Amino acid sequence: MGGWPSVFYCNAIVFYYFYCLLSSVFYLLFVVIGGASLVWFVLWALFMYDRPSEHPRISPEEKNYIEKSIQNPAHSVRNNLTKYLTGC
Repeated sequence: MGGWPSVFYCNAIVFYYFYCLLSSVFYLLFVVIGGASLVWFVLWALFMYDRPSEHPRISPEEKNYIEKSIQNPAHSVRNNLTKYLTGC
């Protein structure tokens, strides 16, 4: 068998091969990204603290600096970003 039908048949096989390859790759990407997100959440939940004073591995100087910057809203990221975006 030769001619046009065999070319069509070969193209269909190649298309199906790439379709299966891409669909499995996309599935694998969703599984990998979902698994990484789950690991990230578990680590975040284990090592996150509500206040710097509760964190066991921060030095006293660092705790004071963080708490002072929280109390002084003029140095917050949100205010600086608003000033930058609005030009005020």
